[in-house]
Amino acid sequence: ALSFYYHSMVSRRHLPDSPARRMKYLSRVRDAQYLFLGGESLGSPEAVMGYYDLVGVAERFDESVVALQLLLGLHPAETLFHAAKVADGRTLDFKGNTLARHLPLAE
Repeated sequence: ALSFYYHSMVSRRHLPDSPARRMKYLSRVRDAQYLFLGGESLGSPEAVMGYYDLVGVAERFDESVVALQLLLGLHPAETLFHAAKVADGRTLDFKGNTLARHLPLAE
């Protein structure tokens, strides 16, 4: 949710960022992935996890990509990762907008 907030609202629409704005945005956000999979009808978290063959971990992203490569039976040369958007306040998206730096939730 925060990735969309920063990418779409702050970087592209140039809306000002503040902890209050972030919290207001987050209070209105629905979990799109959860709803896409069926929402409340799924029942338990275990049922939700049953939809996935692999769950990658951001803190271990490189290892998660290797696990995906092995799961799909790909050769290492067929696996490539390139950061599409780096929220460092210097990177530009494909339209030339500077991607806003992600700030802490509290001031």
